[in-house]
Amino acid sequence: MVAANARTAISLLRCLSPTGETQAEFPKIAAQVWAAGQASTQLQVQKIRAELDKVKGLKKRLLTVYLEGKVPEDDYAPATADYSRQIAELERQLRDTIDLTASADAFVSFAQLQLSDLPNLWAIANDDQRRRV
Repeated sequence: MVAANARTAISLLRCLSPTGETQAEFPKIAAQVWAAGQASTQLQVQKIRAELDKVKGLKKRLLTVYLEGKVPEDDYAPATADYSRQIAELERQLRDTIDLTASADAFVSFAQLQLSDLPNLWAIANDDQRRRV
């Protein structure tokens, strides 16, 4: 029964094997997908930076009016703490977003791995590896 299931799995995986033309075009397609994603990520980085600059400006303005005596300590302390919290959160978002921008070569290499010989990999995998998939 297990051997029959393994044979069935291998035959189904053979249906997924890419053609030579697909393998040749795949890196180009992956690079295009990467470029489209990068444009979106760059736009997100710009938005976060703009918001970060705005909040930093507001915090600086708050300090200025506080030093001029126009804002009492009771109002200044919680407001500056809130601005500091917002700045920290925006800086974290910026770092996380920038971390997503790995190299295009790494992405294409990863994408090419997806064209592996799946039937052969399944045939040589042990039971534990097959269960994890």
